[in-house]
Amino acid sequence: MITWVGVVAPMLGLQVEVVAALKGVPAELWSLLTVGTGACMLARSVDKIVPQVLGPKG
Repeated sequence: MITWVGVVAPMLGLQVEVVAALKGVPAELWSLLTVGTGACMLARSVDKIVPQVLGPKG
């Protein structure tokens, strides 16, 4: 998404339209996206840390 908004859209002359469309997204949807991404990152971190804390399986 960053590549689209920051690189591709300006090259195609679509930056104004893309930014306007992103402003139209409801704040609740951005919050849902943020919480979902955060939860996924937390789950992946726990998945990697727990085996190190518990030690090797025996």
